[in-house]
Amino acid sequence: MNCSVQIQSNYPFAKEQDDQNIYVQAGHQTTPATLLRDFARSDCPIIRARIAENKATPLPILFELLLDTNSDVRISLSQNPSLPMIFLTQLARDEDPDVRYGMAENTFLPVNILEILANDENPYVSHRALKSLSLAASENAFVRKERDLKVAA
Repeated sequence: MNCSVQIQSNYPFAKEQDDQNIYVQAGHQTTPATLLRDFARSDCPIIRARIAENKATPLPILFELLLDTNSDVRISLSQNPSLPMIFLTQLARDEDPDVRYGMAENTFLPVNILEILANDENPYVSHRALKSLSLAASENAFVRKERDLKVAA
């Protein structure tokens, strides 16, 4: 990877990390918020993307990543289960069709976000979102059927 991370935190082990350890820590839910902040300012998009998908990343850091210039970071952000709906809505209207397409592939997004993407001006994005909506509906029907079978038993 060969990334540059300026560690401002006072954790003794933090300054002696290699890229692989930083990547692992960036995705770990017990990594201190101060380290996550430092990692989020890395020049390496892979590290920033890892921070973006970490559900323990604090909201102010997620907001910073919402404005990241790298589309892969914003795609990773859209897959964070802790991301507020307003951020998802903004990403669903991202200027980069790669971000919108990356979101459209995610069947776990809220239905209203997939519906925004299904109406996208880009035909690839809208087609993929429609497919994800269909898959999500099928998955939900299957889960309901499984639940009903367990209740009946």
